[in-house]
Amino acid sequence: NDNIVTNDTFFNYFNGTGALLSNVTSDELIFEGEFGGLGIDCIFINKPIVFKGNGGAVFNGITFVVSSDDVTIDGFSIFQKYDYGILIEEDNVVISNNYLEFTALEKVNSYGIYASSNNLQIIDNIIRYTGNTDGTVVNNAVRIEGDDEKETPATNIVVSDNFFDIYMPSVDVAYDSNTWAPMVMNDAIVFYYCEGLEFAENNVTVKYNNFTTAYGYDSLYAVSVRSDAYTFGEVQSKHVMIADNEINIDGHSCAYAVYVCADDFSVLFNNITSTSETYLAHGIDVDGPCAEGLVAGNDIVARAPLATYGIYSYQYMGAIENVSYPANTIDVTGYASAGMEIVECNPEIT
Repeated sequence: NDNIVTNDTFFNYFNGTGALLSNVTSDELIFEGEFGGLGIDCIFINKPIVFKGNGGAVFNGITFVVSSDDVTIDGFSIFQKYDYGILIEEDNVVISNNYLEFTALEKVNSYGIYASSNNLQIIDNIIRYTGNTDGTVVNNAVRIEGDDEKETPATNIVVSDNFFDIYMPSVDVAYDSNTWAPMVMNDAIVFYYCEGLEFAENNVTVKYNNFTTAYGYDSLYAVSVRSDAYTFGEVQSKHVMIADNEINIDGHSCAYAVYVCADDFSVLFNNITSTSETYLAHGIDVDGPCAEGLVAGNDIVARAPLATYGIYSYQYMGAIENVSYPANTIDVTGYASAGMEIVECNPEIT
């Protein structure tokens, strides 16, 4: 009947692999103090339950793996150097009021939070991520994605009121040898094949901490919504809103603050600053295939020695149709600058 977990009593509630014991019947476990030296790498949350950190419970070097629906993780401090900080495999999960500090390993795909799920809420967290990719492995502070092979999107995703402090290497974009689709290894925050996404009232700071390039065009991305251009709309992000965020990116060669490839999307009332040390900076990128979009009321600053674009839209991977761009404020400085460069079908700029 006791639902208070400490480092000394941890194995009263978990087995030797870190999985919840079957005889734990409480709907909530309250964790107190610092946890470490337990001989496990992961906690497996395999039943509906609330994990509550009482007074800032601290976990060192332990990944939280959510393998059940209806789980809440609230009020923890998690320090991790591994491939995942929090791994979410099921639906109806809430990640709230946590402090996550994650350092990526070399030569390993590394994610602060990785989720392939529905009805996910990530709210009121502080997430600090230090990347370590050389361009051959993926680094994402947050990655939420659907299953493109089964054509099943991640649905009803809310990421709001979080503070992100991300340091990431600037690396070359890889390209698929058959389709020439871009494969970005260092999206700081990325949503791939999501339907019903709200990314709102977050504070995002992304800075490069290293760079690796074979061509002189290493790139860094802050917030990205991506789709698969070669599935003819079957693997397409839809119903996306990016609103009321503070997004700042400081890149080496190429810096991209917001990238969107989705149907029925809106990018509204964001304060965006994009700077590059040597080459190019973009505020908002709209890429195809996509349609029915609204980019409105954003305050955009872009600074770079060579080229700057406040809003950039180009039909590289597919058609862009029926996007409106009302009431944006754009301030760009560079050798060659454009407030907006729009290459698409039926845009409206007012």
